[in-house]
Amino acid sequence: MGASGSAGKPITITKGTDAGHKGQVIIQGSGSGVGIYIPDQSWIIVKDLTLNNWASNVNIDGGSAGSAHNIILDNLDGSMSAGRFIRMEGWPDKTGSYLHDVTVRNSDVTTPNNVAAQTDFVYAQYMAGLTVENNHVIISNEDSGGHDDMVQTFWVDGPVIVRNNYFEHADHKTRNSQGIFFENYKGIFEVYNNVIIQHNGNIDAKIYFKSSTLNAAHTIIVGNSVYGS
Repeated sequence: MGASGSAGKPITITKGTDAGHKGQVIIQGSGSGVGIYIPDQSWIIVKDLTLNNWASNVNIDGGSAGSAHNIILDNLDGSMSAGRFIRMEGWPDKTGSYLHDVTVRNSDVTTPNNVAAQTDFVYAQYMAGLTVENNHVIISNEDSGGHDDMVQTFWVDGPVIVRNNYFEHADHKTRNSQGIFFENYKGIFEVYNNVIIQHNGNIDAKIYFKSSTLNAAHTIIVGNSVYGS
């Protein structure tokens, strides 16, 4: 992406909508690189695409003040066969001012059984304002080296909302496969109406708030169904 939209006039990247030109669009990688890259752009909608086999299927970067915000990723299906599905990062010590207000929704995502890389569904750091909703994610990656979290945030400020998702760890790892994992946070965090499944023997958390510094967060956790020991 080399341009931004505006409030009320977002730029939309999607498949064709005309008769005869509205079939499935697959953005296929070869095990490295980025499928869709959004650097320092705002008011963007990306929807109705399939992405496979990129180190990051979608990568959002905020590298300057107010540069990346109001981005919606909608119905982006595919496989994490080489790395994370969605990675987003602002700038250290600039939490929320360089990257804010991103929504990830309506995606159906899987992994192969063995991927020698981190296969987080959503990884976010140094930003503010994140919504992850109505996604269906099954992680089957058995590789013991990488972290394979459904949602992981690091220095992300609220409002953060994770709701109405189906998250299943179909792997048999005992560690490094979290459900929803927040680290170093402040603001309002809402986690509700999610289904989170981990196999018996996985000792990682289904919903985990971790703080290594003094932070102030207001958390609301309601109506989630969790399975596994």
